[in-house]
Amino acid sequence: MFTKKKISNNIDLSFNPQSDRLSGLDLVRIIAMIMMVQGHVIYELTNPALIDYNTISWNIWNFFRGLTAPIFLTVSGIVQVFANKRDETGKLPGKTVSRRVFVAINLILIGYFLVFPAEKIFHLPFVERSVWDYFFQVNVLQMIGVSLFIVLLLFRLTKNDKQLGISSLILSFSIFILTPIVFLIDWFHYLPVPIAAYLSINKGTLFPIFPYTGFMLVGVAVGTYLKSVPKEQRYKNLIKYAPIAGVILILMSLLLSFSFEQFKNFYPDPSKADPGTYIMRLGCVFIFISLVSIIYQFTKKFSEFYSILGKRALFVYVAHLVLLYGIPWIPSIGRLKSGAFSLEFTVPFAFLIILISLSAAYFYEVSVARNFKRKVFFRYSLTALLTYLLFV
Repeated sequence: MFTKKKISNNIDLSFNPQSDRLSGLDLVRIIAMIMMVQGHVIYELTNPALIDYNTISWNIWNFFRGLTAPIFLTVSGIVQVFANKRDETGKLPGKTVSRRVFVAINLILIGYFLVFPAEKIFHLPFVERSVWDYFFQVNVLQMIGVSLFIVLLLFRLTKNDKQLGISSLILSFSIFILTPIVFLIDWFHYLPVPIAAYLSINKGTLFPIFPYTGFMLVGVAVGTYLKSVPKEQRYKNLIKYAPIAGVILILMSLLLSFSFEQFKNFYPDPSKADPGTYIMRLGCVFIFISLVSIIYQFTKKFSEFYSILGKRALFVYVAHLVLLYGIPWIPSIGRLKSGAFSLEFTVPFAFLIILISLSAAYFYEVSVARNFKRKVFFRYSLTALLTYLLFV
């Protein structure tokens, strides 16, 4: 059982005392997840006539919605560096590789399961083409799963963290810069739909590999830097240099967007193809991380709480999807009453969904995940339930 240890005031709590985990970044992930959940709930349930992006308030709200995934992905990349520990030969241990593969596959499967296109698995041959297109749309869970595979591949191809950081940084910015070229190609003409959906937004994909995997790879590069400096300096350096990097990236984004201006007529939605858009968001991510890290300095006493919820951030995400949309066999309010409510309902309801999702994640971590028998029971029970829903 996890027990709280007394820690003197002069010890840096930016890292969990039981690991190299940056618990200050867990707070960043929690805030990003809260922002993402409220964004989903309010956007899905609020009457569209009440949402006016021409007003300052809605414009700001929409801007921060666009930052939630980049924030979460960047921090996740940083965490991967500390979670994946090399052995004395510079390779990842087999157990570590197996765990990462297991997590990645599960994320991809959960992403598809939440939009399963038939009542039973043997009904799949009769599903219409348009329904399959919807099923294969890539959402954030599938994209994170594939991105984890890419990160794992980089770990396998490099011999040390320095090589990992350099290769991740080069690949990340290559992804951002190549995004407009990738979007010009009709991938569905050359590749099967399930694969093409990871590269194209033409059939509804929200989180293609280009550009979103780039954010996680930037995080990996940042993580290798933080890991290379002494522990007592890591957190200070993050606060000191992240805003500078953020401003530089924002200035760079302006130049990229200006250069992209002459090509925007080639795209139905130029903002989605503009690499400057994503570099600007990346700059904002660095500034956001720095600001939240400063807040963390005044709330270190909650670091255990931050670590628990930060570790289970994706649990929170899946829980809110189930609460909002339900599962294919049992629809929830997001599917039954989409766009049917006023803000007086959707705003409090969003906070209720956040509270329930966070509570469920906390309960799972302290009551299930840390008890081997309960954890096994939970997994087998969930597997049995899914088998029943798919086959019976």
